[in-house]
Amino acid sequence: MAHVSEHGDRRARKRMGIPRRAIARAAEKARTAGIPRECWAGAIRAYLDRKFLNNPAPRDLRIHAGWVYIFDQRDGTFVTCFPLPSRLRMGSQ
Repeated sequence: MAHVSEHGDRRARKRMGIPRRAIARAAEKARTAGIPRECWAGAIRAYLDRKFLNNPAPRDLRIHAGWVYIFDQRDGTFVTCFPLPSRLRMGSQ
């Protein structure tokens, strides 16, 4: 199971509306089945690059089920998640 930071726990419960015990499962599924930032092109890639370059810490961004998940590259800790903007969702299906 993926390790979940306290911040990631709060954000996932608030934004995704899932119970605390399901967050680690959702994060692990996103880490294994999610599509990494490097595989995208066009508007989605530009959006992810802006998010990636916004923070100097090493991050791994993945898209899974219409959500952007951010993991710490050093140890794989789930940091936070946020919804993919609706204008970009059609391209992520």
